[in-house]
Amino acid sequence: MLNIFYAIGYFIFQIFHLLFHAVAFICLSFTEVLALTGELINYMTHKTFDMLHWILYVLEEKTSRLDLTLHSNKKERWQSMN
Repeated sequence: MLNIFYAIGYFIFQIFHLLFHAVAFICLSFTEVLALTGELINYMTHKTFDMLHWILYVLEEKTSRLDLTLHSNKKERWQSMN
C-alpha cells in the first residue's frame, strides 16, 4: 500500500519537476531573446551614430573647403577690382 502512495507522490513530484524545468527553459529562452535583441539594438545604434558622425565629418570637410573656396574667390575678386 505504501508503494502505491510513494509511486503517486513521485509521479506528482515529477510532473511539477518537469513543469518547473519547462518554465525555467521558457524564461531563460525569453531572457536570451531579450539579451540578443538588446545587443542588436546596441549594435545598430552604434552603427547609426558612426554613420551620422561620418556624414557630419564629410559635410564639415566639404563646407570648410567650400568656405575656403568662397573666401579665396572673394579675395581674388577684391584684388581684381583694385
